[in-house]
Amino acid sequence: VFQLASAWGSANAHRAQKRLGAHASLVLTMVIALNFLLIGGFRTAALIPVIFLNAFLWGFSYPIFMDLINRQISSTIRATVLSVANMTGSLSYVLLAPLFGRAVDTLSLGPSFILMGGYFALYGGAALFGFMRLFPRRPNAN
Repeated sequence: VFQLASAWGSANAHRAQKRLGAHASLVLTMVIALNFLLIGGFRTAALIPVIFLNAFLWGFSYPIFMDLINRQISSTIRATVLSVANMTGSLSYVLLAPLFGRAVDTLSLGPSFILMGGYFALYGGAALFGFMRLFPRRPNAN
């Protein structure tokens, strides 16, 4: 079910981006960090929909980032940049998944999600800031 929510996010990313605009869509992906903090801070079944929202946003974010890169980078280096972006995402997962597992074993699930939320807020915020500076809004563009 988690993967279906992610696929739904990917399938609807460009439609949502047209309504929200590219920069607002990028900012929306930062809700992932907030959701991790909520999940870590409160133990309640009422937050189960937040898990699916995270899956949706995770799926939503990938096409938004890739489309922005694809539209902004010159064709001479586009394939390299897209490959590095994909590799960075995979490498992050390979490094973070075991660290998150270790944190769960050591601290418990709640504090581990809070750490994950902090990580996403810090590094996601830095990435968002970088994207906003590298790819400023163009006149007449979303």
